This record gives sequence, structure tokens and C-alpha cells, in this order.
Amino acid sequence: MHLFKFVKDNGNILCLERQKWDSDFFSRESYNLNIDKSIITQEPNNEESLSKVLTKSFIYTKIDSNINVKVLDILYKYSFRYIDTEMILRFFNSKVTLEQGLFTIKDIQVNKNLPYKMLGSTFLYSRFHSDAHISNKKADELWILYLKNFLPTERNKMFIAYDEGQVVGVMLINISAQREATLFYVAVIPSHQRRGVGRLLINHVLFFLQTQGIGIIRTETQAKNINALNFYLRSGFRIIDKSLIVLHRWK
Repeated sequence: MHLFKFVKDNGNILCLERQKWDSDFFSRESYNLNIDKSIITQEPNNEESLSKVLTKSFIYTKIDSNINVKVLDILYKYSFRYIDTEMILRFFNSKVTLEQGLFTIKDIQVNKNLPYKMLGSTFLYSRFHSDAHISNKKADELWILYLKNFLPTERNKMFIAYDEGQVVGVMLINISAQREATLFYVAVIPSHQRRGVGRLLINHVLFFLQTQGIGIIRTETQAKNINALNFYLRSGFRIIDKSLIVLHRWK
């Protein structure tokens, strides 16, 4: 169930969607500013308009980089600050052939006994690592807990890479009700990076999705994460004409 809070100020209506997981993790009320449900056209009455309603809060939003520059200016006056740019990529290869390699890839149904700390600590460029309000240790903890709490279902898939029984990599996939897939959380433990684990993982995932008749496959990564961008481009993804500006607000 979505819990919305609507903040009104000088003709603006900011739709804030409470994020339960984030609120628990950061020990403060956390929200996503839903741009599509918001009306942002007027200058704020003052820069602290939101603070009068929300105290000790964390708010994030991801907005189309082609958004009207006036909206971005207004959000800055509400004390939002730029954190990151996410690039959106889509898979365009027509046919995937299943590859065999040194590692075994499995679609697992139960999430247990994984090296959560090693996998969750591999992220260096996430929006949480880029935020000066969040320590790298805290950002790592977020990804460790996210993986540990991930529940595999028919629409939320978890693929694991094994090397002689040892878990060495993971990839998560969300399949929407519209039968569109999004790849995320790609991690390989340090000892097995640059050994082809990621390439074999994504090959098996793409093959699986195509056998399920899923034609639209997307992923996202940070503009500054050059290694990830090259990884996806080599795998048949292409950057589509859209990127997301990520803003955070701490008060």
C-alpha cells in the first residue's frame, strides 16, 4: 500500500510517497517525490516550506533530464541537490545463444546462505555512495541488506553464478505485469571479477527472458560508472534517448 503525503505551497503540490524500507534503514521519514503526481510551477514562498511540514526527513526524486528547467530550479529552492545521473539502456539484439563457461548459472527460488557482505560491498558508484550525507560503510550496508532481504518470486528473479559450488555472482531481475524486464543488482565477488562471471550471468539472464517471450529488456546505471556502461554495451544494450537526474534532500 502506498502512503502519500501532499505538501501544498504557493500553488505547488508536492506528492511524497513514503518509503518504508528507506525510513527504517535511515531511521527517519523517507519519501520519493512523485513528479508525475506533483504540480511544480511556482516559486516557493520560502526555501524552508517543506521543512515546516517535514522535519528530519529524507526525500529523493528521479526526473527526466529533459524536464523544464524551471522545475529543476524550483526543486533547488526547496533544498533538493543533485546527486547522480542514471543512464537508461535497452537490449536490442534479436537472438541470444546460450553460452557455456567455467561457471554454473542457476535461477534460484530461495534466498539463503549467500556471501551477502562480499556481494553487497562491490558497489562503488550508487547514488547512495555519491551522497555526502551517507558514509560508504552505510551505503554498503544498504546494498547488503537489500540483497539479504530480496524475496525471489515469479516476477522477481534471482540468478546466481557458482564456481565449484561457491557463490561468486548475482543478478536480480524484475518482470512487470506488462511483461517487461529490468535488470539490476549485478555483483561479482572481488576474487572473481574480470574472469567472465558477469558476461556469463547476463547471457543466461537474457536467454531466459527471451525464452519467456519478453521482448523489452532494460537496465540502468550511473553515468560515471564507465565499467558498467561498457559491460552493458558489449552485451547488446544501447543507451536510449533518456536519462534521469537524481536529487536528494536531507533536512
